[in-house]
Amino acid sequence: MKKLTMIFLTVIVLSQTNCSGNKTNKGVSTTASIYTQSCRDDATHLCYDFTSVETPLKSECSASFGTYVESPCPTANRVGTCEVQYSGYAVRYYSAGSSGWTLESAQNNCNAGPFTPN
Repeated sequence: MKKLTMIFLTVIVLSQTNCSGNKTNKGVSTTASIYTQSCRDDATHLCYDFTSVETPLKSECSASFGTYVESPCPTANRVGTCEVQYSGYAVRYYSAGSSGWTLESAQNNCNAGPFTPN
């Protein structure tokens, strides 16, 4: 389920970018590290930070993953971050007792970009 979630979001975000990694509708680089919106999935202890979110993605977040929030992912209990290259989003991993992510499991799950501990 966790990898399926990442694949789904990757397809949506990549469909909005051109080959140079720029948003096709605005020509703005998506490699910036400033995130302004997030999609929070408490069931999988993941949060997706976005540099910008288009209206269809807002509705997909609410319908499929959890809660769309017009602020970045929280930092409390964060294990690490997977920066998805040229996509404009990052996946944040959170510990939550025995059911959350460990540093090792988060690193192993991050295969789309560099992983940074907390």
